[in-house]
Amino acid sequence: MAHGAGGRLVAGAVRLQHGNDKVGNLHAGEVIELRLTSTQQVSELINRLDRRLVTEHLRAVPVGQLMRDAGSTV
Repeated sequence: MAHGAGGRLVAGAVRLQHGNDKVGNLHAGEVIELRLTSTQQVSELINRLDRRLVTEHLRAVPVGQLMRDAGSTV
């Protein structure tokens, strides 16, 4: 759908697909891709991801903001 609207494919540097996936070390500028099928998994993983971001002194931002902050013109 995004491609049809002129968007580009963005793949996550970190991919989490299951509620019990381990959230490892995170780094500034990484795109985190979540692919979950149940709302319970979403809540569990978002909470663990949030705790990990706090531990790494990072915060989540939308991909568009990440690209703008990096100076991307596309």
